Amino acid sequence: MFGLKDSSGPKNETKHSLKNSSLNITVLAEECELKGSITCKGSVRIDGKVEGGLSIAGDLIIGPTANLQADIEARNVSIAGEVQGNIKVSELLELSSTARIHGDVTAKSLKIEEGARFNGRSTIIEGTGTSEDSRIKNTPEKTAKGTPRN
Repeated sequence: MFGLKDSSGPKNETKHSLKNSSLNITVLAEECELKGSITCKGSVRIDGKVEGGLSIAGDLIIGPTANLQADIEARNVSIAGEVQGNIKVSELLELSSTARIHGDVTAKSLKIEEGARFNGRSTIIEGTGTSEDSRIKNTPEKTAKGTPRN
């Protein structure tokens, strides 16, 4: 996601581009499970299971095999797997067609591909992020197919 294609092979077709992608990226592989919190100043890719919280200063890529039960905070987030928890993104949140989200999301920009499942509320932050210029737009809670709930 974020624009570039991942060439890691046919099993993992997640597309992504990270700002400063030549920098180190912390990876939690598909066979790994983590219970607890992750705090990282750089970027992170998760293909395994996480229970806890994530606070990522950089970008976060959640691969198609990932399963997270966690609240997430990051600059940019690209999701192809499953997340149960609230997501707060200061820039772009991308949901691929295989993404499954159960929780509320807050982001400056939100991109949802056809086929993605999102059950929760979305809040779009407008402006530069400063307290003077920021305005929040709340959208109604959506079902998995994107239709408003009554």
